[in-house]
Amino acid sequence: MNSPEQPPLDFTNPADGLLYNFVGATSQSHLDRREHDLSIARLTELRFPKSNAPAPAVPAPPIPAVFNEQYARQLHSYLFQDVYPWAGETRADRNFQGQKKGDREGYFMSYAHYRQISPDLAAVSAQLSQENNLKGLDKDQFVKRAAYYLDHFNHIHAFREGNGRTVQALFFELGKQAGYKLDLTPEFREFNPARDTALIAESSNPRNNIGRLEGLLARLVKPRAGKEAELARDPRQARPLVEPTLAVARIEALRELKASSQAVSIRLNDLRQTKEGDPMHNALFMNVQRHITPKPEGLEQMAPALRRQVEDAAQAPAKVGNGQAQLDRFSRAIDQASLLYAGQGQQLTVLPSAPAVEPEGRKTSAAEEQQKAPEPKRRGPKM
Repeated sequence: MNSPEQPPLDFTNPADGLLYNFVGATSQSHLDRREHDLSIARLTELRFPKSNAPAPAVPAPPIPAVFNEQYARQLHSYLFQDVYPWAGETRADRNFQGQKKGDREGYFMSYAHYRQISPDLAAVSAQLSQENNLKGLDKDQFVKRAAYYLDHFNHIHAFREGNGRTVQALFFELGKQAGYKLDLTPEFREFNPARDTALIAESSNPRNNIGRLEGLLARLVKPRAGKEAELARDPRQARPLVEPTLAVARIEALRELKASSQAVSIRLNDLRQTKEGDPMHNALFMNVQRHITPKPEGLEQMAPALRRQVEDAAQAPAKVGNGQAQLDRFSRAIDQASLLYAGQGQQLTVLPSAPAVEPEGRKTSAAEEQQKAPEPKRRGPKM
């Protein structure tokens, strides 16, 4: 067995094919059942803490001022402490690249490359801080921005397993700070297809892709009662952004490049099949996945080769739908991403939340002070 100083390089135990776990699982269904029961119990404790409950080995994280990688790790560590020895580790800790089949034939759900998890979380959390963690918004505004950021956290998909529950806990606290109750539990079965639709981004119109997620949040978000919640919704606290920060604009451009390359692969070209009959993407999508997402700063050098592939693909008859429109979308994505990543090398500055309008007589807690400018922690596995 691996020692704490030499953690396994993978999340999966080669002896049984299951994720390393504390519950003595003998099958995938056994592990799934125990993971669900134990993590949901922790999620419930997080929302409704009991003063007389025994203290867990990993305590609930303090109230964050910045919803960053450190906080996401702490949440994951707390929620899955009873199940996984690697709770709190991101996919980057064991070099795991996430990708899943989508519901639509031929589509994959492509997450951020594991090498980009830390910089992407830093970029998204910094922009969220600039928007004062969505304080000062009415319900419609909050729903739109919460859906936007939830989609970003889902795309980053920081963890090997447990991303849905971690995001659920994170946005419950984000909503609370903004004066809203954001509880996904009543429609959690709808949450997965809604976030998947936004992630795959089949449409060239972003509103079409994220609309299902916005509709879900619109049904679930409720204003909280009380003076503190009313103060959090005070319009004077709003810090709207005219456009994304450069770092987030780059993430969005890379996502559009991936999404549009899938659409071209599926709509314009024949899809090869594996022996099992599963569709395989052609070089257009795979080149983006394998060669650009790990090091997007090199996109400028690869753009001419991608454009040549577009020219070659244009000579083939469309197999499904409007092939030329998909080619045009991919061409625009190449141009936009190349422009944004050209000369990359700027240092990202993580800004703290904008000063909030505090209730009279309220003092900042020690936990909040501690979180003003947190540094991401790397947590080793408990073995």
